[in-house]
Amino acid sequence: MADNRSITITLKLSQNEDNNTSNQTNTEQVDFENDKNKTAKATYKALAIQAAQTAVSEVASWAEYYWNKELTLSDDYIGMRNKNIAMTQINRGVNALTTIGTFAAMGSAAGPWGAAIGAAVGTAIAVAGIVRSNVQGQEQQDIQIRQMDAQLQFTRSRAGWSLQAASIGEDL
Repeated sequence: MADNRSITITLKLSQNEDNNTSNQTNTEQVDFENDKNKTAKATYKALAIQAAQTAVSEVASWAEYYWNKELTLSDDYIGMRNKNIAMTQINRGVNALTTIGTFAAMGSAAGPWGAAIGAAVGTAIAVAGIVRSNVQGQEQQDIQIRQMDAQLQFTRSRAGWSLQAASIGEDL
């Protein structure tokens, strides 16, 4: 059902000329339909991008499931590790491009400058997300290394292994 309503704004100006008061009425119809259509188009673009991303994600999920299944059944753990690294990088790139595209589409409601500003904001958000995930990944690796070092040091001390003499029972 289409909405055919419009808004009319009436401005009444009063001017004093030679002690005579005259009223002038200017009627101007403001067209909000154009702004409404731009907003609707930007919303539809953002929804279309989201729908495409969801569809691609679902297909990729199924493909990754079967790929993992084959790698697991063949005991190819190095291949699985390499695939996981590649998929992580691909997903980061796709997510960054989707974020930039979505913000550009939302900004396009304000015209080309709005699209450019939206793309810039989307780029900043995407870069911040990539930096955050890289920093968190590095911190998780550091934590795991420290945990393994502590466990190894404890195991060596229980066994009486000396790192200085590379033998059991000396220089503890």
